[in-house]
Amino acid sequence: MKKIVIVLLALFASSAQALDIIHSTLSSETYATYSAQSKGRDIAIDTSMNIFVVHHEEGLIRKIDGSQATSIYASGISKPHRLAISNNSTYGNALYVASESSNNWTDSIVKVDNSGNTSTFANMTPPNHGPMFVAIDTTGNYGGSMYTATASQDKIYQINQNGNVSIFSNWPGWVNGGGPFDMTFDTTGVF
Repeated sequence: MKKIVIVLLALFASSAQALDIIHSTLSSETYATYSAQSKGRDIAIDTSMNIFVVHHEEGLIRKIDGSQATSIYASGISKPHRLAISNNSTYGNALYVASESSNNWTDSIVKVDNSGNTSTFANMTPPNHGPMFVAIDTTGNYGGSMYTATASQDKIYQINQNGNVSIFSNWPGWVNGGGPFDMTFDTTGVF
């Protein structure tokens, strides 16, 4: 039986988390469970089938490996939102997560290396503050670049391999928070 690569995060109680897999027959199974102080905000799966879960309120990323063991992969990240995996692209082999600062003036894209160490990859200081999402074009269809969206500013920013930020798209019809609210690339490079 072939599984569909859809993984759902479910909050069963205030501290219980579960990842469920939905099969092509629409039956489901619980893949892994763990205890957390907050619900997961985003997930990503790397080429080794490790699952990474962002916990915004706790400021950390959990890793669930192929044996379904759960561990804290990276911590100390200020209000992480969405994440992307570079999968040996021009951005190396790392996780990148949109991070909102406590004072909203030093937001950033944080790089998490294979050992779980964190560093600031791109500063998103005004007027580019408020990154919510991050996506990486690993096919080269969009220049092989990284992109982040700021829903409150109605913009999509392009971030090059050196962490330099520029406006990719301005959504003039979206005013004061009506802008992009998520983004991703599929495996063929469709944005």
